[in-house]
Amino acid sequence: MNQSTDTARRATAEKAGSYRWVILALNTGVQAAHACITTAVGTLAPFLIADLGLTKAMIGMAGGAVNIGMSFTAVLAGRLADKKGEKVVLVAGSLLTGIAIIITSQAASYSTLLTLLILTGAGASTPTPAGSKTIQRWFPEAKLGFALGIRQTGIPLGGFFGALILPLVAATWGWQAAMVTAGVLTIAGGVVYYFLYRESPAAQIESQNFRQKNTAGEWLFLRDINLWLVIFMSIIFIGAQFDMLTYLVLYLHDQVGLSVTVASACLAITQLGGIVARITLGFMSDTVFKGARKPALIILGVIMTATVLSLTLFNPGMPFWVVAVVSWFFGVSAMGWNGIFVALAMKLAGKEHGGAVVGFCLMIMQIGVLVFPPLFGLLIDITGSYQSSWITLAGAVLLGTLLIARVHEPGPETGRT
Repeated sequence: MNQSTDTARRATAEKAGSYRWVILALNTGVQAAHACITTAVGTLAPFLIADLGLTKAMIGMAGGAVNIGMSFTAVLAGRLADKKGEKVVLVAGSLLTGIAIIITSQAASYSTLLTLLILTGAGASTPTPAGSKTIQRWFPEAKLGFALGIRQTGIPLGGFFGALILPLVAATWGWQAAMVTAGVLTIAGGVVYYFLYRESPAAQIESQNFRQKNTAGEWLFLRDINLWLVIFMSIIFIGAQFDMLTYLVLYLHDQVGLSVTVASACLAITQLGGIVARITLGFMSDTVFKGARKPALIILGVIMTATVLSLTLFNPGMPFWVVAVVSWFFGVSAMGWNGIFVALAMKLAGKEHGGAVVGFCLMIMQIGVLVFPPLFGLLIDITGSYQSSWITLAGAVLLGTLLIARVHEPGPETGRT
């Protein structure tokens, strides 16, 4: 890292003061608003099925359409955050996402719904790369894991509140009103961000340094095998996360005999577990592990493997407290890794390319979102049982854990520049 960037970072630590926490709250809120939209199809599924005459397979495709849109623009969002600044990316993304979901509320056919959801996803890719870049600039390395962990809680928070609010709005005024509500909240978040955001002292110098780089060398970090091991792990872990979100309620209802309401409460427990884990593991990686991100990911991988295998032992009559505990640890492990993963990827790529690497990772990760849930369901259809699906998923998670164990993580001051 050159001397001017070091100086700027020291200035950030001295001048940012308490306002860095305002920046963190803003980014977490914007992420939550977008997450509320990206989970809208799942929460509004019964209303969409009833009104548009959709099948469950069509609903699954509709949910994936948002992720397809995200994959198209994630890298661009990260590159723009590095070159033009995070503010323009986040504000523009919030406006695009909010307007797109409002327009989607007027869809009268399945094909129109899919097309508009892809457009919605195109804007929804912006908070992760741009927001991560913002936190990287405002927070010193010693607090980066904790800060990114908090920022990443916006995803389960948005999903949690979206699941509470949107169905109530839909039940009263229709799913169209629920989508409009989510859109208005997202646009409002972008407007608030526009007026309250401040650029960190390091941002201007970093942007100048970025522009002085040779364009041909901007993606050299992709030659690092360690980064690719982390990316392959993320594909598996995000796949496990979406398997949990898609099938846990169905499994607990079909296999354990819980009512849909109680099974949904267990899914809410997983979300809360993910929120706690993202904050706790971020803090631990900064303090207990002294800035190392790899140990926390290995721990989560081991917990997730054991948790998934324990699900194969469930049967009717299983005590609820056991189901709740397992659900909690499933959420801790399947949803708690994202912030640590972002911190590790940014460390491997180098601080000047933080937005680009997060955007690239977000794009590649969508493979797990689009592939794992259909394969999980296909195994259920073929075998007539969830057991083979859980065992296969546990094997995949174990593979992901072994991949991350092979990563050579640079020390806190020896990453790329």
